[in-house]
Amino acid sequence: MTRRRFLQLLFVVSVAGRGTPSAAAGKYAARPASGDEERAAAAAQRATGGTVLSVKRAGSDYRVRVLTPAGRVTTVRVDAKNGRVKKR
Repeated sequence: MTRRRFLQLLFVVSVAGRGTPSAAAGKYAARPASGDEERAAAAAQRATGGTVLSVKRAGSDYRVRVLTPAGRVTTVRVDAKNGRVKKR
């Protein structure tokens, strides 16, 4: 990720509102979030303490992009069936 893209995402997160998983995804969401996507976003947010940027379905998982409190963007994998975080 380039520095410019990171700063753009940081700006979107700061403007979109803090603490709500779907608010940070804002303009990056391709379609309205389903209940399962909301649960995956909430699980990733609890696991990292960060702000959710986007949620995408990838096979039997959700890939949740999170801006961590340390300022890094990371991808968290959440099992689509049980909602548990598989990989941070």
